[in-house]
Amino acid sequence: LAAATAYAIAAITVSLLTRTDTSQSMVVWFLVIMAIGAGLLALPGWVPLQLAHAPLIAGMGLAGALGQIALTRAFQLGEASMIAPLEYSGLVWVIGWDLAFWGQLPDGYTWAGAAIIVASGLYLLHRERLNRVEPPKPLDHP
Repeated sequence: LAAATAYAIAAITVSLLTRTDTSQSMVVWFLVIMAIGAGLLALPGWVPLQLAHAPLIAGMGLAGALGQIALTRAFQLGEASMIAPLEYSGLVWVIGWDLAFWGQLPDGYTWAGAAIIVASGLYLLHRERLNRVEPPKPLDHP
């Protein structure tokens, strides 16, 4: 629940910040804050990085940064309520990569959580479609 709340706050904040900031500056600050937070969380069990892992770490950093730029731009151009449910496809990707790399499938709690997330997104899309204002139809006569 805390993660979902934080995500919702972040999505709304991005929508508000796009009025004054560029997507690039928002991504830089997001990555700086994430690096500081992740660094502090990793500090107690820190293991020095090995030079052999540098290409993998750089690739992950580049992919993450590009993905965050694209996501920030999507929230800048569209409505958060319409963009957020599309992110749920990430669940499929994560499950696929987990199965491909480690031969593991999620446990029951993860499947239950994923079902709740997907159901919520589908409900939100349905509700938005019902609440969308339709333009007036043209008259049959002049």
